Amino acid sequence: MISSLLLSFLFISDSPWSPTINISGEVKEKKSVTISCSAFTPCPHSPPQLTWNLPQNSHSQIEENTDGTFTSKIQQSITLSHSHDGFNISCSATYPVDEGKPGKTKETQQTLSVPYAPKETSASISPSGLVSAGSWVNLTCSSRANPPVSNFSWFLKTKDGSMKVAEGHFYRFNVTHGGIYYCEATNILGNQKSAEIPLTVEDPPTDTSVLISPTDPVSVGSVVNLTCSCRANPPAAHFVWFMTSDGRLEMIKTDTQVYSFKVTSSNRDRLFYCGCRNHLDIQLSRGRQLVFEGDDQSGKLVSVQVIVKMLGILLLVSTLILFECFFRSKFSNKSAAENFEMSSGGTASLSKK
Repeated sequence: MISSLLLSFLFISDSPWSPTINISGEVKEKKSVTISCSAFTPCPHSPPQLTWNLPQNSHSQIEENTDGTFTSKIQQSITLSHSHDGFNISCSATYPVDEGKPGKTKETQQTLSVPYAPKETSASISPSGLVSAGSWVNLTCSSRANPPVSNFSWFLKTKDGSMKVAEGHFYRFNVTHGGIYYCEATNILGNQKSAEIPLTVEDPPTDTSVLISPTDPVSVGSVVNLTCSCRANPPAAHFVWFMTSDGRLEMIKTDTQVYSFKVTSSNRDRLFYCGCRNHLDIQLSRGRQLVFEGDDQSGKLVSVQVIVKMLGILLLVSTLILFECFFRSKFSNKSAAENFEMSSGGTASLSKK
């Protein structure tokens, strides 16, 4: 007996036994397993001290094996989740050597591999924010899964439901219109959809028109509000107002969406226009004529050809075309837009009111 203890002491002093980590139960998400760490115990009266990085809710136990040897063991039951995947279990056994001297320690490690369906699936877009029609965008889908994701699918939401448009981790395409996209990640255990991401396309001003409030007919002395309305993305940031009188085009207001004035009899034969602009382009409305009380017709959109005398038609149309070209040039950047001035000359007279 003494020689056996001496032999064990000499072995411990030279190289202690490595502990063993064991996992019993089905290693799968939402399943309960029992994890144990055990170490050979040459002397049950002086067992090794077992420590690990799992919650240690119980003291180590000593078990006698069928061959008459002894084993020290600690164990813990846990319910697995995807967060345990990749967790590194570390267990150490420290054997006593002699009184007053530090024990000999041996460590064992084992990494958990927990299968689970895709988690934290997300989609991203580059460039972000507004994009121009004709430009290229990149959509990226990412997800965590064990085993890894085997397939990524991309979908576009339509009025008839979701439509599959591509497969793969990346989706690159040329923009023609906006829409709502999302991706779906799949492995053998399941799938998960990402949150939806909007693709918003820049649009120049369209459907520019002049709205009158109060609605026609109007009376001399009343106050009328003209509103410049258009569709644009980003929204129009600059507006300009014009009117025609006696075959001449005059600029009457800038940088305001609403133009208010008191009606006079001279407004009867005038035609009002507005211009809508964002950084992409500009658009001019058609002419809007005020209809006075007692007139036979309701307010309506009137083209230049109706209001201008036959001899002045070519003059007025040419003036509008020249103005739009001039407006595009002068408003090519924000600073120019804020310092816009129209000079008088040729056949048209522009004066700011």
